Amino acid sequence: MIMLKQIIVAVAILLQVQIGSGYLFAQTGNITRKEMLRGSVTPEREWWDVLHYNLKVEFLPDTKSLRGSNVITFKTLKAGNKMQIDLQPPLAITKVSHGTSQLKFEREENAYWITFEKDLPKGAEDRIEVFYQGIPVESKNPPWVGGITWGRDDLGEHFIVTTCQGIGASIWWPNKDHGADEPDRGMQISVTVPEQLVAVSNGRLKKTDHNIAGKTKTFHWEVLNPINNYGVNVNIGNYVNFAEKYRGKGGVLDLDYWVLAHQKDVAIRQFKEVPRMLEAFEHWFGKYPFYEDSYKLVAVSYPGMEHQSSVTYGNWYRNGYRQRDVSATGIGFKFDFIIVHESGHEWFGNNISMKDSADMWIHEGFTNYSENLFVEYHFGIKKRKIMLLEAATILKMTARLSAFMAQTEKDREICIIRAGICCIRFVMSSMTTQNGSLYCVALIRNSGIRQFRPNRLSRISPGWLALISVRYSTNTCGQQKSRS
Repeated sequence: MIMLKQIIVAVAILLQVQIGSGYLFAQTGNITRKEMLRGSVTPEREWWDVLHYNLKVEFLPDTKSLRGSNVITFKTLKAGNKMQIDLQPPLAITKVSHGTSQLKFEREENAYWITFEKDLPKGAEDRIEVFYQGIPVESKNPPWVGGITWGRDDLGEHFIVTTCQGIGASIWWPNKDHGADEPDRGMQISVTVPEQLVAVSNGRLKKTDHNIAGKTKTFHWEVLNPINNYGVNVNIGNYVNFAEKYRGKGGVLDLDYWVLAHQKDVAIRQFKEVPRMLEAFEHWFGKYPFYEDSYKLVAVSYPGMEHQSSVTYGNWYRNGYRQRDVSATGIGFKFDFIIVHESGHEWFGNNISMKDSADMWIHEGFTNYSENLFVEYHFGIKKRKIMLLEAATILKMTARLSAFMAQTEKDREICIIRAGICCIRFVMSSMTTQNGSLYCVALIRNSGIRQFRPNRLSRISPGWLALISVRYSTNTCGQQKSRS
């Protein structure tokens, strides 16, 4: 019976990742021009560094459309006059302003080539404003399929969310859509919605403007820390707010909760998990990385996502993962999986971020491992080992099942990354980094995957290794804000 449960869970994990992984991972076959523009640091990207975004966007539910602009402040790393800005159709850039001038631009695939009147010199700080509008791609299965979800809550009110991990933030707003560059000075996000709705985004709410004549409200949010593009999100609905203070390693941390009005009472009970999560993770990894931007938990219609300082939550206000124990041990029902896992990404994925989406498995793997450390902190090392061993069995089965089902080069590459995530979860508790790497190689090869490249493990940056070592040393590494 236990083995049957393991097989069922393994199949569920496999199918879940199989559905959502199409945009996340590199292919081993021919690379198209579209893929190259999406995933490479092109010459039109490398000569400038993003300093700040100021995104202003209006959501129009009746037409399922967007309109807005993004002021991009940047510094030139060398002289250049041709810039790549990304925006995916059906959305379209309508105008690009540079001071009092309007710049010429043309589209190729999902990239826009913006040409300045003359070369900008090295070391200059400048800005452009990119205007855009249109009907964005609609997500049918968030968060695994990205886009905008124009949904309704269970009372029939508008419930609108954005998701874009993998497919890219350019699915709904124009930006330099590559993980190698984040806005060093953070971001402002101003969201205009019909006046009866509330818009929640990243960082702190600075003010709200009410346009009585236009029957709209604009919510102005501010992020002080660097932020990865896919971590930027907007959630719109009949939200109410409640809050509390957490006295942590970085001082007093503001905890803000945004939930649908009719779910407030059950949310107050379930979100007691948040201080418990923070206590465990600050013990293991150091202080929560974004005290300046606060911690938010925001109710959404899908399971959840690690949006920076704006973690989204759709776990039905119950422990486990949507009424399931994914560890198949019973321990999974002792905590809220989404609150623990997605908040773990604030350290692994948001504080320290991948430069290339091919390395996403690294921060997914470490965040999976953080679940076990949460269990050890609150329930003891024996419970953690039970859950870890059970996870090892299930995940090894998943890797083998993945290899068996892989029919194409792309499928096999996905299997490699999935197996990498599996490795980190249970290897870290008992082995050194070096031995763990060797074990990962052996496990993946034994699972029947022949395309694995061991040099991928050697590309783990010093920042990641520092956070790995925190398991065995002091709890200070997670305090860094620098990106690897």
